[in-house]
Amino acid sequence: MSVTLINNTRRMKVFTLAHKYYCEARGACACKVVPGKEERRIAGSLTIPAGGIVENLPDAVLEVPDIKAAVTSGALTVRRERSRRRRRAAAGKSKPSKTSKRSKK
Repeated sequence: MSVTLINNTRRMKVFTLAHKYYCEARGACACKVVPGKEERRIAGSLTIPAGGIVENLPDAVLEVPDIKAAVTSGALTVRRERSRRRRRAAAGKSKPSKTSKRSKK
């Protein structure tokens, strides 16, 4: 499932996607690797403009403590997106069948 985050404030929000929370919840590392003698990993970040909406984020963003706090305080709203297949299953509908129009004689 993907998640949409909505910034309810009049200020831009910037969140660091810390490896300890985000990458572990995601199941794969999303950090950038800086080459050199000692390879270092740099955590990603998420910027949401004032009043902005960011769609198609992985559920793992909800595990970041700063994002959890923003949701709890009401600064962010979370909207969960379901895949089309799951939406149809929840509605009890199957795939729409292709029907041919009546041919004219």
